[in-house]
Amino acid sequence: MEYRVLVTPALFGRKNLAPIHLLGEAGCEVAPSPYRRTATEDEMCALVADVDAAIVSLDPVTEKVFASSPRLKIVARCGVGYDNIDVAAATRMGILVTNVPGANSRAVAEMAVGLGMRVLCYS
Repeated sequence: MEYRVLVTPALFGRKNLAPIHLLGEAGCEVAPSPYRRTATEDEMCALVADVDAAIVSLDPVTEKVFASSPRLKIVARCGVGYDNIDVAAATRMGILVTNVPGANSRAVAEMAVGLGMRVLCYS
C-alpha cells in the first residue's frame, strides 16, 4: 500500500533530496503544497483531503482541517513547537502530532555567536 504525504514547507527536500527519497523508499507518495507560503485554514482543508500524513511548517492545522481528512494519521511539524496545531483536537481524533525539537539548535547557536561578534566589532 502506498501512503500519500502532504509536504507544505517550501524548502523541504529542495537542497537535500534525502528526505524525499526516504519517503519514497518507505512507500510514500510525496504531495507538495502548491503554495510557496503558509497556507490558510481553508487551503489546508483542501490539501489534506486525501493524505495519510502531513509534514507542515506554520500552516494552521485546526479541528476543521483534521475533519477534512478521514485518512490523516499523523502531522509532523517541520521545526520546533506546535502552536499552529490543535493538539487537543488531534488527540480526540486519534491523530498523532510530532515535531523535531533541537532541529534548529545549530542555526540558533551560529546566530548568537554572529550577533555577539557584531556587538564586539561595533562597540
